[in-house]
Formats: sequence, C-alpha cells, structure tokens
Amino acid sequence: IYDNKGQYNESRKQYLQALTLYQKTGNVKGISAVTIRLGVVENRKGNHDKAIEYFLKSLAISEKNNYAFG
Repeated sequence: IYDNKGQYNESRKQYLQALTLYQKTGNVKGISAVTIRLGVVENRKGNHDKAIEYFLKSLAISEKNNYAFG
C-alpha cells in the first residue's frame, strides 16, 4: 500500500519488519519475497546500487531453494 502511495520510507520500514519476522521463523520463501520488494522500493527511491544488492540476494535465495516467482 505504501509503495503505491509513494511513501517509500514507510514501505521500507514495513518490509524490514516483515523480514525480521521471516528470519525469526525461518520462512525462506518469505525472506526472498520481501527482499525483492525491498529492491523495488530502493529502485523507486533512485538507490539503484542498493536495489541491485536486494535483487541479487533474493535471486540467490530463490535459486538455492528452487523458488520461482512470476
């Protein structure tokens, strides 16, 4: 919701909270999904290098666990 409103800092905050929960519960698919969303937020903010870091991290998690997002 915050992404669509252009409230990227709040969006990032919510995704980081979700990431913490996924890490605590060992939800690897959730970690991958939220990591890619963090990349999208950073890309929209113009932080392209940080976005690429998140995208590559999500890709590595997905490949390691044979996940496919479409």
